[in-house]
Amino acid sequence: REPYLGGETRGALNYAPEEIEEALRTAHDAGWQVGIHSNGDAAMDVVIDAFESVLAKAPRRDHRHRIEHASFLRPEHVERMARLGVSPSFLINHVHYWGKAYQERLLGAECTDLLDPCASALRAGLRISFHSDYAVTPIDPLKAIQTAVVRDMREGGQVLNPAERISPLEAIRAVTLDAAWQCRLDHVCGSLEVGKAADFVVLEEDPLEVEPNRIASIQIHSTWLEGRQRTGPAPEPPA
Repeated sequence: REPYLGGETRGALNYAPEEIEEALRTAHDAGWQVGIHSNGDAAMDVVIDAFESVLAKAPRRDHRHRIEHASFLRPEHVERMARLGVSPSFLINHVHYWGKAYQERLLGAECTDLLDPCASALRAGLRISFHSDYAVTPIDPLKAIQTAVVRDMREGGQVLNPAERISPLEAIRAVTLDAAWQCRLDHVCGSLEVGKAADFVVLEEDPLEVEPNRIASIQIHSTWLEGRQRTGPAPEPPA
């Protein structure tokens, strides 16, 4: 909504608001699940307006539409998304890798505090997920979990808006069950339940018990796909 620091320019939409709404309406009316990439708060205004217009004219239960990145969410954005049932997938490691750049060189401290508001989204009843947008950030789910819990910035080491920290368990859900839910795969994967694929990773330490700033350094013991071990040492035979 506001110009970048030290200038008069703002970000630009790739498509006109009318084009976004038309494309969304076409896909929604065809029964598709839609994900729209949006970063800045002004872009969020446009995208949420489009969802609001389309869903008002053609409500659909459990549509599971989402917004990719949803980076700078103001409180009114979170409230509207919750009301519409549109969930965010956060590029959470923006907080770690570029939080300080946003604060001091691009947007200013007040706007940067809006970055990836995980706690606010969860309080509003939204199911969130994390992604890497590789090669924007490394593919590293444990690092995503740690960043959501700690919200530390690589440059300078300070914490970005600690009020938006979430618990390790909440962060784990964002890369497992709730990520699967957003993709309509929660009947197949995302949790260990009878009837689902036994896809999981065994860690050397418990991410719920270690110091939060050590989560990303936990070593992987083994990985399993459909109940078969694919990496790691051979399991010990039963006693």
